[in-house]
Amino acid sequence: MRSLTRELWTLLTLCLLNLSSSIVERYPKRKGEKVFWEKTLDISADMEFKTGDRVRLATVPPYFKTAEPVPMLRPPNVVQLGEEGTILGRAPGEVWSVRFDRGAYLLDRQYLEPIVND
Repeated sequence: MRSLTRELWTLLTLCLLNLSSSIVERYPKRKGEKVFWEKTLDISADMEFKTGDRVRLATVPPYFKTAEPVPMLRPPNVVQLGEEGTILGRAPGEVWSVRFDRGAYLLDRQYLEPIVND
């Protein structure tokens, strides 16, 4: 159980620090045992945005959920399509906290697109 906890903390640390684009896990993990199964985890797709990145609202969700300690649901016309915001952080799953002109909201990754500076 302790080795599993240590491995999970290592994986979490790598994901948070984004030190690697992929992690290879080999099972079983005991010394002297033959590796019979290998799995590669791609963490680069999950970490596409970083705090402070500029994003644009690509599609309007059916409602907006505020990024507050007690979230509220807001109508879809609070933020306009194409409005630009700043990533404040990440919530569990593919949900990002984004600051727009009219407040901060929790949005799924599917509603956002990065703004590329040329």
